[in-house]
Amino acid sequence: MAGLLEVTIGRPDAKAMRRYRYMWTVTLDGHTLGWGHANRQEEAKIDAMDLAADVVNPDELRDIRITNAASCH
Repeated sequence: MAGLLEVTIGRPDAKAMRRYRYMWTVTLDGHTLGWGHANRQEEAKIDAMDLAADVVNPDELRDIRITNAASCH
């Protein structure tokens, strides 16, 4: 069983915000699987879940947690 998949979506720092409005990270049991950026929050969530689906078999997950954070890096 793979464990806990966490998706965090938040605002980037001021420098990155010039180009992107949202950043996202995907972790599995505390290990970063990937990160990215998007101009809309919905796009960020879709991109993050697409990455997770490519890397992890959903049947092996114990839980999925999606968090909207004040900031994300």
